[in-house]
Parts: sequence; structure tokens; C-alpha cells
Amino acid sequence: MKRTIAIAFCLAAALAAAAPTPTAPAPERRPATATGWAEPWPAPPVSLPADIAGRCEAWLCAGQSNMFWPLGRCAGADAEAAETARHDIRLWDFVTGRWRRLTPGNAKEWSAMAVSFANRRARASGKPIAILLVDVGGAPTEAFLPPWEMARHPTLRKILENGEPLDRNAAFPDSWVKTVYRERLAQEAGGWRPGVLWEKGIARTRHIPLTGVLWYQGESNASKAIGGRPDEPLPEAYMEETIRAAVAALRPTPQTPFLMVGLPVMNRPWGPYRTLQRKVCAETGATYLDTFGAALGDPRNVHPADKRPFAEMASAAYDRLAKP
Repeated sequence: MKRTIAIAFCLAAALAAAAPTPTAPAPERRPATATGWAEPWPAPPVSLPADIAGRCEAWLCAGQSNMFWPLGRCAGADAEAAETARHDIRLWDFVTGRWRRLTPGNAKEWSAMAVSFANRRARASGKPIAILLVDVGGAPTEAFLPPWEMARHPTLRKILENGEPLDRNAAFPDSWVKTVYRERLAQEAGGWRPGVLWEKGIARTRHIPLTGVLWYQGESNASKAIGGRPDEPLPEAYMEETIRAAVAALRPTPQTPFLMVGLPVMNRPWGPYRTLQRKVCAETGATYLDTFGAALGDPRNVHPADKRPFAEMASAAYDRLAKP
């Protein structure tokens, strides 16, 4: 009997030694280029996860590179990623078309602005948070707009009727999208065309009862930014059209809270664009987040390294709106 037990023990030990050691799954990598563009997109509309639908805050987070900029490249990344373990935060991105729960293992792959904002909304509300992310570096406003909204504005209507991608569109104001951006087309999806991010992203979220919209965009529509020549603002009438159209198009209803991140401190001639952001927000009931007045940003870097103060400002603004 003792010998049988000893043999069984040795056999079990040998089998255990031969068995492969279980390994943790590799952390999810964002399936896109450095600027957030990837093909193909799944086409179906998105629904909120069934286990949190009806009891979560749902936010559309949209914009260009400062909305895309990954948490892993920002200040405070470790603390922000670790905090996701204390909350129930789900994130859907338009590129993969799927949901994932944010964890310390994957949070750094995703938008610093969205992750930091979600952490603060979870703290403030005690609810699950659903983030719908439509974010691509360099994206001009026109890429987010449906044709019927562009048709309501004189300059945007001309851009739409021209029919060419924006880098070759004669009606599109002379900006970095037409010059510097040309050199980056190989990294992207063949050039911007009006409405591409509406079709691939925003339109798929329209039936969702949103808590609100967080919009961080404008750098591509605020100035010429042409390499080797003096930078200067784009025409004010055009800039106002893009800001006004974005509020109208991205907001599911006129009552939906719309938080617009004002362009921050940067050594660029963005003053007129900020003034128009403030004006449009005042006239439409959207909320202007005065990052410039709060001295947020970096004069030498279009991508501020610390998105936490921006997220704090946005979450606090919504708390004020939501007060009875």
C-alpha cells in the first residue's frame, strides 16, 4: 500500500512538472496606428452592455488627438489606471466595435481624457460608467459631421458639394490638413472626407440614451499651421460654422449636456477660435470648459502631458449641471 501511494505521489508530481505553467493573457493592445485610424470598421450599431444599461452614465467622448492621446503617455498614468479597479467602467471604441471593462492592465492603451473623466464620474456618481469613444488624431470637424448638418451652413455646404477629400477640397480653408497632413496619408485611411467619422462612429451611437457628450477637438480647424510660414487663424465665419455644427450634430437632443473643451494654452493663434467656442456654447446651452483661463496646457506642446485637470474640470462642470 505504501509503495502504491508513493508511486501515485511521484506520478502526480511528474505530471505537474510536465504541465505547462498557466500564463496570464496578454494585455489588449489598441488595434490602430499612432493616430487612431484603422480599417476595416465593424458596421453594426452599438448597444450598452445589458448588465449596466439603465443604471449607468453613458458618455460619448469624441475628438481628435487630445481625445485620442493614450493614458500610458500621460502624467499620472499609473494612478489613473490603478483607480479603474475600484469602478465599473466599460469602454466601446468605434474601431473594434466592441466593449471591454477598463482595468489596470488595459487602461493605459486608451484615451487619457476619457479614462480620467470616467474615473471622476464614477467617483461622483457611484454608478457604472459607459464610454463611447470616437477619437482620431488630426481629425477635422468636418469628418464628424453628417451631410444634412453640413448643408445647413454656407461654407460647409460648399465643402460638401465639392465632393473631394478635405486635403484636395478647394472649398476647404487652407490649413495643415491640406499641407503637413498630406505627408501622413500613408498612415491613415486615404485622406479625410466629410462625414467619415459620423458614418463609422457617431451614427452607430445615436439610439443610446446619453448622459452627455465630451468633445475635445478644434486644433485642425482653428489656424493654418502651415510649416515654414506664419500661423494665423482661419476665417471666423468658417470656424463658427464648424463649432456650431458639431454641437448640433453630436448632441442627440438639445437638452443633452454637451461639454466642450476650450483650446488650452499653446503658442498658436487660437484666441479667435476660443472666443467663438465660448459664444456658441452660450447661444446653444452647451458648456464651455475654459482651459485657457485656468492656465491649462503647454505653450510648446499641442498635446498637454497631464489630462487630469481637464477631466476634473469636465466632471465638475457636469456636477454643476446635474444639481437639482
